[in-house]
Amino acid sequence: MKNLFVSAKHFKRLLISALVLVLLVITLTAWGSGGFGMMRAGSGVASAANTTTSMPAWTGFGPQSCPKAVINPTHWNPIVGVHAGQKVESVSCGNLLNNPSLQALVTVRNPGSDRLLDVYVYTYISNAHPTQLFKLQGLNRGKVRISNYNTVITAQVDLNSSINKGQPPAKLTLDLFREFRGFDTAGTFVQVVFPSMFPDLTRWQAEADQQKVNNGQDTWKLDAVKTSRQFAMTFLTTNGTTTATLVSGGGRYDLDAHVNLSFPSPGGGGPARITKLTLSRLEGNANGIWEVTAVQADWMYISSPQSGLNTHISSPVTVTGFGPQFEAQIGVVWVFDHLENKIGQGFAMAPGGNSPPTTFTVTFPYKSSFRAGAQEGIVELLHAGGASFDFGAVMVKVLVNP
Repeated sequence: MKNLFVSAKHFKRLLISALVLVLLVITLTAWGSGGFGMMRAGSGVASAANTTTSMPAWTGFGPQSCPKAVINPTHWNPIVGVHAGQKVESVSCGNLLNNPSLQALVTVRNPGSDRLLDVYVYTYISNAHPTQLFKLQGLNRGKVRISNYNTVITAQVDLNSSINKGQPPAKLTLDLFREFRGFDTAGTFVQVVFPSMFPDLTRWQAEADQQKVNNGQDTWKLDAVKTSRQFAMTFLTTNGTTTATLVSGGGRYDLDAHVNLSFPSPGGGGPARITKLTLSRLEGNANGIWEVTAVQADWMYISSPQSGLNTHISSPVTVTGFGPQFEAQIGVVWVFDHLENKIGQGFAMAPGGNSPPTTFTVTFPYKSSFRAGAQEGIVELLHAGGASFDFGAVMVKVLVNP
């Protein structure tokens, strides 16, 4: 009987763990649009392309007022357990678990020239002993805040990045931005991707860009076609002419837009291949800037990895897909880091020299400058045939592991 009791108890624990995992997966899927399908009050009517439901009416967006009893940083000294030289720097509150309760985002600054920042999230914040849900430590010259989408977004210096490596302390740049989302079903926080690929790779950058546009700067980001052209100039450099055609949406009160990019030959030739862009307003706001959230094509694709809220890749990465070939090569597969630098590449090859469009699998290493966790990045398949019209790309957004 004793053995049976232990087995039953063990089975019950396994069942509970499995249910929590299923709830987390369901929640991740439901939030899979990463904030572009969410409507905010006064944002206009969501289009049919927005498959994510609106946030509950009781949810506040962005930082909320903290209860007076917990707003003083010194209140958190014994709770966090600061030691000599540490200082609770700030306390902010928000609906970080997508329910009516408030959570506290508490930051601790460490002594030393690197000004390392530790980040904590607590719930049941008015209790004598709040529950810690999240901890992230050692952010070099770090900053953190609650986003307008109720996520925790962080900024820090990547000491080994292309713009910081070898620089003196006075010239170091905050260049690495990450995002963490809380899930009440699992009572935990998970690093997630911001679905945009351009003009912003992360939510921290997008919200900063939105503020600039609100102040009259970079107003081209309010135009879906202009944003698409800028995207092509950044990622799809070619000797041909880039044509951007608005297919649907993109209006003053639209939340989505579809733009076709093509690269026709100046002197004519075959029909230009189409690269299809999907753009969405930042955080479902009709006054929001346009962000490129999907780069697709009918004539080629990446089947793995796929864009996802929590899709990770590790080195060496294996990429599979489909596409036409030119001289046995379907295209070049790139991994981009958080600065849009190419950190790894492989050649997608067709099995025969003159084969029709076919599937491919390629495995190659990449080298990440950030070693303390995952960074947001992109996997791209770029096809360039023998003519300028035989050109295009598909891209997926991922979390790039060290």
